[in-house]
Amino acid sequence: MWSTVQEKVAETGNLGYLKKCKGYLERSFVANRSYYAGVNYAFSLICLASSLDSVIDKKANLSWGIEKYKEVKKICLERENEDDYWVCATIAECCLATGDKEGEIKYSEKAFGMIKDGWQKEITKKQMKELKGHIQELSGLMC
Repeated sequence: MWSTVQEKVAETGNLGYLKKCKGYLERSFVANRSYYAGVNYAFSLICLASSLDSVIDKKANLSWGIEKYKEVKKICLERENEDDYWVCATIAECCLATGDKEGEIKYSEKAFGMIKDGWQKEITKKQMKELKGHIQELSGLMC
C-alpha cells in the first residue's frame, strides 16, 4: 500500500520519491513474487531510467526494468488460464516493454475483451502509453 502512495507522489516528477517508490516495490516483489508488485517495480525502473541524467544509470535501470518485466511475464503466464483481467493486462504490458508486439496485441485484446469500458481500461491504457513513451525515449540505449 505504501508503495502505491509513493508511486502517486513520484508522478509529480520528484526523483527522490521515485527512488523510494522503487525501493518499496522491489522489497515487495522480492518478498511476495506477486505480479502486481513486480509490474509496478519494473515500471518504476523504466520511469527512473527516463528521469536520470547519467547514461550509465539510465542503461542499468532500463535493462533491469526489462529483466523484471520478463520475470513478471513468466509469473503471469502461469496464471493465464484464470481469465483475470489484470493478469492479461500485465502480460500485455510486459510484452510492450520487451518488444513483443504480437503478444502485446494478443493480451491487450484478451484483457479488454473481458470488461466493458471502465476504470481498468483507462488505467491500463494510461500506464502503457507512459511506458511506450519511456521506451521510445530510451530506445537508443537498448542493446
